[in-house]
Amino acid sequence: MKSEPGFSLVELLIALVIGSVVAASATGLLLRGFRSFREQTDRATLDAGVRQSAALFQAEFRGLDTRDSVRPDLISGQSTSIIYKPMRTLRFLCRSADTAKSVVTTWPRFLGSRDVRPDLDSVLLLVIAVDGEYWIGGDLVQVSPGACPGRAPGVALKLNGVTAEQLVALLPGAAVLGGEVSEIKSYSDSRGTWWLGMRRYQKAAGRWPAIQPVLGPLAPEGLVISYLDAAGGLVTDHTDVARIRVRITHELADPFARRRDRESVVDVALRGRGFTR
Repeated sequence: MKSEPGFSLVELLIALVIGSVVAASATGLLLRGFRSFREQTDRATLDAGVRQSAALFQAEFRGLDTRDSVRPDLISGQSTSIIYKPMRTLRFLCRSADTAKSVVTTWPRFLGSRDVRPDLDSVLLLVIAVDGEYWIGGDLVQVSPGACPGRAPGVALKLNGVTAEQLVALLPGAAVLGGEVSEIKSYSDSRGTWWLGMRRYQKAAGRWPAIQPVLGPLAPEGLVISYLDAAGGLVTDHTDVARIRVRITHELADPFARRRDRESVVDVALRGRGFTR
């Protein structure tokens, strides 16, 4: 009697076992590849956070000056927040000041991250005298078109808080710095996630706006700011601060990541403040 074509039960069982082994091996390779890809992505995310925090704190803090009483750049320093006054704009006078109107006129070009804004900024003006250089400070209340020598266009800055005697001492070419009051702090959002946030004081409105996230997420209590003198010792007097050290712990949002956080330290030497050996 001729048998029907096909497979026997034993052959089917062997094929199923071999197929299962191959499928399990392929699945294992895919899972290992996926885990490796996720770990690399997590590492790249943490590395990016470290680089961004280093660039941010260096850019924000390096230009601060804590020694000049006219320029109190460090307003408030806590372990999880700092209120400071970064300079955003540099302009140069093109003519002598109008002492009657408290107006200084600058050339139209400026240096910095943005132009002056009356709703945010106050200004510092550099006086060059026989006995040295010093700054005078004033509140910026208005920006309007002005005229420089030779009928060149200029920018007129109207100031409050400066006297005619101070303005007379200004010479054409003097530097004019414009800066805002800013805050950096760590905070927790409504879902309990921690962030590094920034905001700038709205001078015209007389209030702080809502904090905006800049870096994160962070580990709980993942921001620690220390204020050091030139020798590296902790100080409480802001006029003695020569270095600001920021310890920040970045965290991944993925709860299943093998390594969820990474700590970095950014050490910023303030402008004109050296180190002692």
